[in-house]
Amino acid sequence: MGMPSADINSMEVNIDDGSIFFLDRASRCIYLYSNDTNAVTSIRCGISQSIYSTIAYDWLGRNIYWTDGFFNWIAVQPVNTNDTSIYRVLIQNNMEKPRAISVDPVTGLMFWFDLSPWGYRIERASLDGTDRRLVITQSLLSVHDIVADCLTSRLYWTDAKRFTIESSNYDGSDRQIVYKRSDNYFRSISIDMNYVCATTFDGQSWRCIHKTTGNVQVTRVNEFSASENPRLISIYKQDTKPSLTGIPYVKSQYSM
Repeated sequence: MGMPSADINSMEVNIDDGSIFFLDRASRCIYLYSNDTNAVTSIRCGISQSIYSTIAYDWLGRNIYWTDGFFNWIAVQPVNTNDTSIYRVLIQNNMEKPRAISVDPVTGLMFWFDLSPWGYRIERASLDGTDRRLVITQSLLSVHDIVADCLTSRLYWTDAKRFTIESSNYDGSDRQIVYKRSDNYFRSISIDMNYVCATTFDGQSWRCIHKTTGNVQVTRVNEFSASENPRLISIYKQDTKPSLTGIPYVKSQYSM
């Protein structure tokens, strides 16, 4: 993509067209990569270089959300504007090092992990930052990525220090360990209809696990050198985009 010095910390696929949003820590910017034109466009700069800064894309409202691990807030901006002053900080109180953000535009919810001094936790709120609620408050150590499954209203996340890929309903109920392996420090996560896929911090590997059975479907190891350990993974499939016919969504298209 013509960015040899990029330090990509977070990535999100637009399921409308397969384009890719990514956060580059080196330039402190969020970019859009177009598959059609092979061009990279700047969406917003001025994000902190914190390792906790991550992004999520609302493909209905066409807004980009991000956590900022230096300013300790969650903010949002439309992606179809050249005016970078048009952004809004949605949540910044009672928050310490938020990261691993994901959104479900259909239900109008966002989720994130916070390394709060009052206890590590996964929280949720409406896309406008209101109706903030706790989701998971126990047995969390190092959540590096979260993804919301719009088709089943379930949340999936990796916990590197628990060596797990886990899941729960959006309200935190029915928490399950999808997969656990004590020598894998799971990092980035993505889903399709039947599988959840994750990269690892060590071993230059990634694998895909069946959501229900926990069986490993795909394992790819040693495709990268030690200096190219895969950080991020994302899946682009049109069948992961829910049909909106008959679905009453009210808060999903959050407007600035």
